[in-house]
Amino acid sequence: MKDTNQKGFTLVEVMVSLTIMSFIVLGIYTIVNNNVRIKDRIIADDQEFIQVQTALNRMNMDISEIYSPRYFESVKTQKNQQENNDYNDSASSKYAGSENYPVQSVKFHPIPAFKNEERSRIEFLSNSNRRKIYGQKQGRLNWIQYRLEDNPREGEDVKEGAVLVRRVINESVFNGQSKWEDVKAQPLIEGVKSLKFTFWDKEKERWIEDVDQLSNGDQYSVRAIKVELIWVDHNGVDRETFRIFKPLWPYFDVIADQKALDEARKGETPKNQQDNDQQDDEDNNP
Repeated sequence: MKDTNQKGFTLVEVMVSLTIMSFIVLGIYTIVNNNVRIKDRIIADDQEFIQVQTALNRMNMDISEIYSPRYFESVKTQKNQQENNDYNDSASSKYAGSENYPVQSVKFHPIPAFKNEERSRIEFLSNSNRRKIYGQKQGRLNWIQYRLEDNPREGEDVKEGAVLVRRVINESVFNGQSKWEDVKAQPLIEGVKSLKFTFWDKEKERWIEDVDQLSNGDQYSVRAIKVELIWVDHNGVDRETFRIFKPLWPYFDVIADQKALDEARKGETPKNQQDNDQQDDEDNNP
């Protein structure tokens, strides 16, 4: 006698269950896959952002420690050279008219040039060097160069555009000329479409593209530098940013200070001191 009370799933019920389970698994896979893709995109964006910010922070450190005696001394002229004959003039013949040190201060300190031969290139002397190996013949001074160059890498993962590179000379910094072609470049940012340096003119109160056009001899004592950067991210989208960097030197009006010193040597009272004395007399005798 057959048992007609057997329990189980029919073929239709099994097929329906498998279909429902397939949709659930497909939904979970889609969610996980989307999350992984979003994570990879965010990581790529963060890596590019960190790379750009690291390069700009490196630039800020170098520019903030720009070194030049012009920040605290006036440029030597024929007149004040005769009046400062108590200082040694032995360095004049060595640095006079050299590419790296075209002029000297009133106390015969060589004043380094700030070079801006192209809008996307700057060279300057900075106090930012740190010796990495004990005993190296290096000090705190080093020559820094930032510029755009063609990307030497090849491959599908290479972005279109130039590379922002940094070069450093930290030995024999008082040579009259820098041989940048012998210095290995440090790549900072790839895929750069545009890089532009401009310089703040205090007298004209505007940004100047050519550092040699700055007023009052500020081409030897740059007050502020604006960096405008456009680069291409991994999605092919143009990104734009700008930063303003300033040296840490406080502002001294070295021309006015030198005039006051010249007047004091002649036994004259500087004009600002005369104004202060006159104001004191008016206050004491109302």
